[in-house]
Amino acid sequence: MNYFPKNKTNESEIRRFVVIYYIVGVVGFILPFTRGLFTALIPISLLISVYLVILYNNNYNFFSVAGMISVFFLGYIIEVIGVQTGQIFGRYIYGNALGPKLFGVPLIIGINWLILSYASVSLLNQFKIRKPLALFLAPLLMVFYDFFLEQVAGKLDMWYWENLDAPVNNYIAWYIAGFVMVLILLVARVNFKNSVAPVIFSSQFAFFFLLSYLI
Repeated sequence: MNYFPKNKTNESEIRRFVVIYYIVGVVGFILPFTRGLFTALIPISLLISVYLVILYNNNYNFFSVAGMISVFFLGYIIEVIGVQTGQIFGRYIYGNALGPKLFGVPLIIGINWLILSYASVSLLNQFKIRKPLALFLAPLLMVFYDFFLEQVAGKLDMWYWENLDAPVNNYIAWYIAGFVMVLILLVARVNFKNSVAPVIFSSQFAFFFLLSYLI
């Protein structure tokens, strides 16, 4: 089976699918009797998202692939250090919603960092934001995204803060980590012309924004 077909589904249909997928997700998490099921689907949602990001990026070479892989591992390593020391983001532990863990960190977490760093730049690219400016703005988008994510992370069994709420240094660390990851992708000359990635970022942002008020 070819998992990366040349004749891909029309991008407008994929964008529509992504929006509907997250609308259904909002409803699924609002309803108490379906929340457990939808929580179990979180890792699958991340895998679907990264698959679509990769599938609709039409320009790969050794350096761009190496850059994306580097961001994946950097995201995971930062999280391991953060969980084990409490010195980067603050003191927190992961729940079970994000799947199997190694050193206290879900194996899939690097995918989340990759999606966010790539998709945030891709979104800015659609607005013709030049890459030097995107280097500073994309991490800011990631911080705004995380602010609303933090409001529901514990309720979705993603992670839990020692003092219940995310500390200020969490957001500072997010910006710095995002900056470094975006820089890696830019230096690796990753192609950001991807009409699906911005919709994934925007849909996830709206998803957590709505849930922060609804659950």
